[in-house]
Amino acid sequence: MMPQTVRCLHNLARENRRASSSDLAPGLSMEIGVSVIAQTVRRTLLNVNLYGWRLRKNPLLALLHKTEKKRKILPMPVELSSCSNTVNFLDLPREMIDHVISYLSVHDVALLGETCRFMQQFCNSPLVWKRIFHRISPYSRVKDKNWKRAAILNYTKGMHFQSFRGRKQAVQHIDPPTIANGIKRFLPTKEYGFILDDEDILFLQVNPLAFSHYISVCRNVKDFSIGPGIDGDDQKCLYVITSFNCLKIYSMPTCQKVFEMMFGPLIKFKQLVVLGPPSRRILLFVTEAGKVYSLVPDEIEMRQRQPYSGQIIFQQVSQCLLNKAVTQIYTNQDRVIYVTDQGIFYCEVQSSAMDTNLFANFHSLEQITPLPLIHSKIVKCSIGYNHLAMVDDFGRILLQGNNKYGQLGLGDRFYREKPTQVPGLRCPVDICCGLHHTLILMQKTDKKELYGCGVGCRLPGSRKGSSTFIKLNVKVPACTRFIYSTREHLYMISTFDTDEISPYRPIIKKISIS
Repeated sequence: MMPQTVRCLHNLARENRRASSSDLAPGLSMEIGVSVIAQTVRRTLLNVNLYGWRLRKNPLLALLHKTEKKRKILPMPVELSSCSNTVNFLDLPREMIDHVISYLSVHDVALLGETCRFMQQFCNSPLVWKRIFHRISPYSRVKDKNWKRAAILNYTKGMHFQSFRGRKQAVQHIDPPTIANGIKRFLPTKEYGFILDDEDILFLQVNPLAFSHYISVCRNVKDFSIGPGIDGDDQKCLYVITSFNCLKIYSMPTCQKVFEMMFGPLIKFKQLVVLGPPSRRILLFVTEAGKVYSLVPDEIEMRQRQPYSGQIIFQQVSQCLLNKAVTQIYTNQDRVIYVTDQGIFYCEVQSSAMDTNLFANFHSLEQITPLPLIHSKIVKCSIGYNHLAMVDDFGRILLQGNNKYGQLGLGDRFYREKPTQVPGLRCPVDICCGLHHTLILMQKTDKKELYGCGVGCRLPGSRKGSSTFIKLNVKVPACTRFIYSTREHLYMISTFDTDEISPYRPIIKKISIS
């Protein structure tokens, strides 16, 4: 069939898409003036690939493929290039474009939104992100209906760990809860793992390193805590504060609620901290107004479900700081550090034997002493067994305390009684103080790296250790947000929040005008 005849057949096929070859043959015969049978029209349509069919294989070409052991595709003739039936994607209806984009992954939708403004409107559509969210996590729910943020949280959530010793030194993956909407906080212990998602649901993970078995403990959780310690060997109770201003206590082996206390509407708590051994527990509460209260429970009576009554006491730190609001509390063993809304640290010493390593210049067990930080606001903090790490709003990393194992990363092993800046590292993503080491998570251009220091201890990715911060041989996931360290393992929690604001001040570059 001549090329002109093929063009006429192409125009007839486009105008009559549902017509068969027997119907197209009479019309083509009238236009070209030559009689054409239906079998010729059918053979031409299949060979020219007008309806999306593949080209027919020639026996000579099949023999050539066997000899050359390569598959070759015959190119379409140049004169037949105008016969292709193409449809512009941008000419489709808006509903159809939204439906097509909803089948893409989160990464592909983000890249598509950067192509042009027209596609950015479709990629920011709530309907598209709602479909993506239900496709990623069909069993999760969203309260604020921010579908884009919820979809990205569930797409990037992940849990990884690495052992400090043993043969398996590679990073291993842990399956997070499928119904969890992101990961807001993670608290590992020796036998359990606690996960708080973005919808304020608390999950309990039994034996996280062996298998992924999760139990939904409580909903509408504001904060939770267990007993102090490196690995939580003596924790028998879980303390939870809900958004209904209620304190709930759960027994750890059975995960059953053994105690519940309701508070008045005038006092609304936002943080809970547990101090002391199981024989003399102390609960510290921080209100939304910045005041601190304490409660002394009896875990033995609570676990036996006996009638119990407690009294909340106004803490001394709130009496000393009347015009200042406490925003955060950090604690370990018998040390309590209060951070005010102005970013100033205040330390409350409760045991002289425990705090000689961290604070050498205390004189009273009930003395509240501000740390000597000038012209800076603390935004991150991590307290270890005998050393302290903090980051100010300028991104500077400051460490203080015992440096026997080089855990301060200053190149020596001398004690520091004042916060000392670490050179070379600024604006970390997260910081963690272990037993005798310190870990810092840094954000590079297109990846994240883990730095650590400590000599004579089990440092992940470095057997010998170092008295200065070195880059560890650990493969860090790209969306890692939190790091946690125990005696045996390093945990890395991955999640990405689109509404997260950087706590550091923007860097202002000085431009010299000549």
